[in-house]
Amino acid sequence: MIMKKYLWLYLILTTSTLIKCSKKLEWEDLSVVKIGTENPHATFIPYKSESRAKLGDTSVSALYMSLNGKWKFKLSKNPDERPSDFYKDSYNKTAWKSIPVPSNWQFHTEDFPIYTNIIYPYKIDPPNVPHDYNPVGSYWRTFSIPDDWDKNEIFLHFGSVNSACYVWINGIRVGYSEGSKTPIEFNITKFLKSGDNSLAVEVYRWPDGSYLEDQDFWRLSGIQRDVFIYASPKICVRDYFVKSKLINDYRDGEFSCEVDLTNYSQNQKNGKVILKLYEKEKLIAEMTNDYTILGGDDKRFLFSDQIKEIKSWSAENPHLYFMTLTITDEEAKELMSIGNQVGFRNTEVVDGKLLVNGQAILIKGVNRHEHDEFKGHVVSKKSMIRDIEIMKQNNINAVRTSHYPNDPYWYELCNKYGIYVMDEANIETHGFGYEEDDTPANKPEFELMHMDRWQRMVERDKNHPSIIIWSLGNEAGDGINMVKGYNWIKSFDETRPVQYERIGRGINISKRLPRHTDVISWMYYTTEAIDREYIGKHAEQPFIWCEYAHAQGNSTGNLVDLWKYVEAHPQHQGGFIWDFVDQGLAKFTSDSIKYWTYGGDYEPDKYNNDGNFCLNGIVNADRSYHPAMAEVKHIYQNAKFEWADQTKNALRVYNKHFFTDLINFSFRWDLLENGRVITSGEFQLNLGPRTSKDVLLPIKNVKHFDKEYHLNIYGETQKSVNLIPRGHEMFAAQLEYKNIPNEEGKPDTDVSNIIIDIDESEEEINLFNQNINVIFNKKTGFITTYRINGIDFLKKGPVPNYWRAPTDNDFGNNFPKRNQIWRDAPQLLKVKNISFEKISNFISKVNIDYDLNIFEATHQLEYILSGDGSINVNSSLSLPNGFNNTELPRFGMNLLLPRSFDKVEWFGRGPHENYSDRKTSAFLGVYESKVSDLYYAYGRPQENGYRTDTRWVELTDQSGKGLRFEGIPLICFSAHHNLNSDFDHGFEKKQIHSIDIQPRDLISLNIDYKQMGLGGDNSWGARTWAKYLLDAEDLTYSYTIRPLL
Repeated sequence: MIMKKYLWLYLILTTSTLIKCSKKLEWEDLSVVKIGTENPHATFIPYKSESRAKLGDTSVSALYMSLNGKWKFKLSKNPDERPSDFYKDSYNKTAWKSIPVPSNWQFHTEDFPIYTNIIYPYKIDPPNVPHDYNPVGSYWRTFSIPDDWDKNEIFLHFGSVNSACYVWINGIRVGYSEGSKTPIEFNITKFLKSGDNSLAVEVYRWPDGSYLEDQDFWRLSGIQRDVFIYASPKICVRDYFVKSKLINDYRDGEFSCEVDLTNYSQNQKNGKVILKLYEKEKLIAEMTNDYTILGGDDKRFLFSDQIKEIKSWSAENPHLYFMTLTITDEEAKELMSIGNQVGFRNTEVVDGKLLVNGQAILIKGVNRHEHDEFKGHVVSKKSMIRDIEIMKQNNINAVRTSHYPNDPYWYELCNKYGIYVMDEANIETHGFGYEEDDTPANKPEFELMHMDRWQRMVERDKNHPSIIIWSLGNEAGDGINMVKGYNWIKSFDETRPVQYERIGRGINISKRLPRHTDVISWMYYTTEAIDREYIGKHAEQPFIWCEYAHAQGNSTGNLVDLWKYVEAHPQHQGGFIWDFVDQGLAKFTSDSIKYWTYGGDYEPDKYNNDGNFCLNGIVNADRSYHPAMAEVKHIYQNAKFEWADQTKNALRVYNKHFFTDLINFSFRWDLLENGRVITSGEFQLNLGPRTSKDVLLPIKNVKHFDKEYHLNIYGETQKSVNLIPRGHEMFAAQLEYKNIPNEEGKPDTDVSNIIIDIDESEEEINLFNQNINVIFNKKTGFITTYRINGIDFLKKGPVPNYWRAPTDNDFGNNFPKRNQIWRDAPQLLKVKNISFEKISNFISKVNIDYDLNIFEATHQLEYILSGDGSINVNSSLSLPNGFNNTELPRFGMNLLLPRSFDKVEWFGRGPHENYSDRKTSAFLGVYESKVSDLYYAYGRPQENGYRTDTRWVELTDQSGKGLRFEGIPLICFSAHHNLNSDFDHGFEKKQIHSIDIQPRDLISLNIDYKQMGLGGDNSWGARTWAKYLLDAEDLTYSYTIRPLL
């Protein structure tokens, strides 16, 4: 009997242990994505009255309480080491440090940021995640509920927690959730007590939900958006869905709103729910429904109306109305009210085109990660406003929320100021690959996780007029789960198209699945690939690049060509540049110099990092502009200017807007003669969308002589609107006066009557007179002395140069290794012959013939020296027959000048950095700069600061002494306080930053024939377009050096 008793006890204990051991952890269980959370719903904050709701300011809501601020915090290395009982009020936390909420804990603890694009930070083995190093953050704070909330339902809201969390109130577990970029909400009413309440949150860096979060960004953790609690009366609005479209040829509005009320009490509730629609303060519609709802029940109410002569919403003219929903009781007392922006607009795909309000708009967009240089994924409202401001001021009209739903405030700003949004789900599984047997998109065990993220995004964001397209995610393979997501969204919201990029891109399963995208959005597809695989094959689906023009480092070349293609193909409707902002994290040197870090600067060696692949924005992490921004603004502008009749100074203007008349802008023009303004004027235009008009300009003084003339046109805002200040330039163009007789520059042959003498020794050739001394080294052929009136104008040079410091695009397509022969070429120059002759008493010539023995090429230099010190330089490269290296980085010469010659003036393209495939925004003119200001410090140092199509450039000191270089007819140049080699770190990328570039006591000047273009189709293989290559063939160019005394 005793033995049976102990055996039974043993079986009970063993079974209990086995059950406990076999119990799945929520954060490693694909069948669990949430426990105890509220259903997802539209974003709103309740107010006690409609008058407060109309203010739209949470600070005046007596039903709202922020929990942002300092929380107690402890970080543990892994789940086993976490303080498992910390949620208990009795747990001693006095030694814990504090952490700001919201924040990413990597900036406040010993844990580290990881930047990786594709490769997961852990082994792919779902649902399992690391147990050895998988930090857990334990958060704790207290709060008190206002006394007048005691008869309300109280909800706890987390805007974003990365990546999974458990929540306790007063030591009692409330629930669990995962999915890092959509809200988590709990009804905490039954857990609360009077006085102080404790709130504990346990956050896991890598739960199983992280398998769907393999985005190209910093992997960071923590409570990273707002935390707040809010109160609602026992009868309250829990959700609403506004649909506001245009009818009757887009003149009138059709409005509907579904409103879900819940009665949390045990008693029947009666009253009214009142919907009002305002245009500013004017009430334009009012609708009322009576409600009778039993205790514990909920009910849906439908409001609808047609409104005449409605003003439509678009990104160009984001006209908004404001809606209030107010609940009253039987005695007409207001119980709660909420407010919401409303915009009337249609978005649909018709006949293979994306239409907004009936117009086949063009998406002039960017991808945007939520990024702060100091706080990572925690982005302030001020920063969001700044991003919108930059976009609006630079003709950017659309944003893709890559690759997750953004902070709700972002959408309010897009509604208010006018930005089209492609709202993207928090789904990316790039690291799995795209094979149908590998991708979670085709695995039924991942269906719940996928669907949860789609539903939470759409439910939260459904009322924003700025959202014109839903996106199922990014680089997440394809499969049946994607079909189900598409079908659910289309059934839930028939008012918007749905897109997913990965469909059909060589993925076999896509061909066997029903159609599940309304837009073809293949990222980085070249124009040739679009011609081959899209044109004529997708008549019902428009093409919009979800990503294109990869802007890593010095990039964004050939954007002008891409947009010529877009405008030539009506079904191609633009795209989203990758991307908007560099994801650099700021650090400071010991002497307070800021620089941006990138992948590899934080991660231990065991973790993959993708280097500076996170630095691919058109603005820096602090929102200062990359040089490429000027090109983006110019290509994206909504007006076009060309000659209607140059002989009559007749200008043809095209209004490229879809909804805006050019009467809203002021126009001015400048006439330039040899790069300088000689006369100006203004004009106004009443020009409707998508139309053109000719304008006759009162210009009379264009002379048909040996001068260059250009007409610059500018369009500016007449008033401040949508964060664009009055007088802000939105359009610009430069037109050339052609076919005017213009003598091509020729080398001077007798500019001085000062006699030149020549001495020759075994080592040198010395050309001199009483004022000048020019010495050539016979072994190298280089000028070692260029002295005039006792002043040394050169430290070294000119030296032939064929190389540029590799850009990120160059590294991506293996250019440095493929063409290293050109990097080595200057060191391989061997003087084959050097000779001199006196052409006259006043002019002498030195000829140097070089062999480039490694590939049997020759280089000839000819220097023609005049008695005043001027030198005409002729440089010729001859290559052997059959030479097949078609990529020459540059053909030019490098000179080292005294640092004091730091004032630069030039007649060429400017003022900003420009290259052969990124120069349409850089107009010809005369510009001034300091040498230091010609340098652009990319996050990873590389080629920078170039200026093309230069007629002449001068570098002088404070007294005006210096050198002038004149193209015969054109040159390109760059000038730095650094050697070219300072920006070049070999054939493999190295972990270098802007602070590693320290200025030298010199000026390195490149005087070039040309440099190859930058490219920009992508940064991992695409090469510079053929039309912008500098073919390795026989090349010759000439320029003149003139001393300025």
